[in-house]
Amino acid sequence: EAWLKFEFPSPEIVNEYQIFPTQSNKHWTILFDYMPTDFIFQASHDDSTWVDLDSRTGQVIPDITALGSEYIDRGWIRTLNNNTEPWQDATRLKYQISNGTAYKYYRLFITKTRGQNNTYNPNGHNIAVGELLLSYNQMSPGGTWSIKGNPIQSLNIQENGGFGSKSIDFNSTGSRIAIGEPHLSNNATGTIYVFDFIVDWTPVGFPIIGGTNENLGDSVLLTGDGNRVAAAGAGIGANKVRIFDISNNVFTNTVSFNGESNCKIGENNSLAISANGDTIAYAGRHFNNNIGYVEVKKHSDRGWKRKGQQIFGEIDRHNNGHDLGLNGLELSSDGNRLVISCSNYNRIGKVKIYDYNTNSGKWVYVSTIYSSNKEWFPAALDGGYGKFGYGLSCNNSATTIAICGSGIK
Repeated sequence: EAWLKFEFPSPEIVNEYQIFPTQSNKHWTILFDYMPTDFIFQASHDDSTWVDLDSRTGQVIPDITALGSEYIDRGWIRTLNNNTEPWQDATRLKYQISNGTAYKYYRLFITKTRGQNNTYNPNGHNIAVGELLLSYNQMSPGGTWSIKGNPIQSLNIQENGGFGSKSIDFNSTGSRIAIGEPHLSNNATGTIYVFDFIVDWTPVGFPIIGGTNENLGDSVLLTGDGNRVAAAGAGIGANKVRIFDISNNVFTNTVSFNGESNCKIGENNSLAISANGDTIAYAGRHFNNNIGYVEVKKHSDRGWKRKGQQIFGEIDRHNNGHDLGLNGLELSSDGNRLVISCSNYNRIGKVKIYDYNTNSGKWVYVSTIYSSNKEWFPAALDGGYGKFGYGLSCNNSATTIAICGSGIK
């Protein structure tokens, strides 16, 4: 037995590994017989306790070749054992594995080599690996998706609970998930459940319970590390954004932000959070006769303070308010770019972009994104609603934005 170990500077996700043979013009057959055939690919957080991510036996060249060309880089051909066994210069063993957890240590634990050459490696005691390549590949459109663990069910199953129907969010590695259960048909407290993937999905601490008639869980977000939850409700007792931080495996409400009068801030995914959780943005679409406003909070050693000025909506010709931030509010991962939807503006919709200026301490307007159809057609003329911006997503820097137009006609 032997192992080849790699230590990353910081934890990384690996979902593919490749084993290359050593290459020698003079003693190719010797090194070929030193290649491992049985091995376990393992990972560890602390270089002490190891988790098996993949296990293989009998990995010889004819078996790998039979799997298809996607498993082999076809370089120029060498021949071995008197031209009876083809081998290719760039051939490698390549394995994709299911792993969504970031580890600091990975190793290839070898239990057996080919060892069939009686002259050079009769007992298989000599081992040679030319290169061990570890990588992370995102799923391609042609890839295969598999279910991770058993389906997650509410711990309090009831009619119209709305478990996961309004809000659901992962941490950055996909190992922790937060699910809202706001209760859809009545005013209730609302509940948020958090689960960790440990062999299967396991509850973290106790469920998070909302206040009276709050319907907490209408909006739920997790930070990148999964240790902070931002949430809001949509009930008659709502109008606050709550922050929950984990301690001793229990999420506790550490701060709440109250909205302007009768705004129900943060409802219906009008809530955003930076990657590290130190910046929170929320919208209150009902403010000032449905003109609406957006506010950003920033956490520092002095606690939570407002970041920049409040951003207000505009009066439109439809005069019904333009649903500022409703199901469409995003922050860049560093919390310095703000993307706000105005999905009911003039019954068409638009999306506005702001950047935070550290010198002035204010949010600065950058640009507006419109739908390709900027015309408004009254209902009397068989017109409809564009609702451009009712549904947003962006990359980490908020330089690429996906926008949904969910209206009718």
